[in-house]
Amino acid sequence: MIFVLLGSAVCYGFFLLFEAFAIALDRLSPIKIRGLLEEHPEHFRLLSGPGEVEIIRTTTKVLVQILLLLGLLTVVQIFGILGVVHHWAWGGATFLLGWLLYAAKIEDYASRS
Repeated sequence: MIFVLLGSAVCYGFFLLFEAFAIALDRLSPIKIRGLLEEHPEHFRLLSGPGEVEIIRTTTKVLVQILLLLGLLTVVQIFGILGVVHHWAWGGATFLLGWLLYAAKIEDYASRS
């Protein structure tokens, strides 16, 4: 169970990182992103080919979705290990509540800045 919790924490950390990155990309214009790609191409090498703005945005959104699914599966697995009846329902509800709270917090933060 410790490994599942550790895996869940790692997934959550990566989710926070890539979700913040995706929000930042959405707020930048394609011209600014191209400028960043030209200045620091090594930072975006993992996410795209040379100078492809839309590929970077799409890849980041796909990574966020994968991390969300991994988070859901780890929460459900933890409830299964703990022996909770209907662990898929409880895990899904818990995950959905956490995700909605996080999204509301991000929207609040983004509206202030």
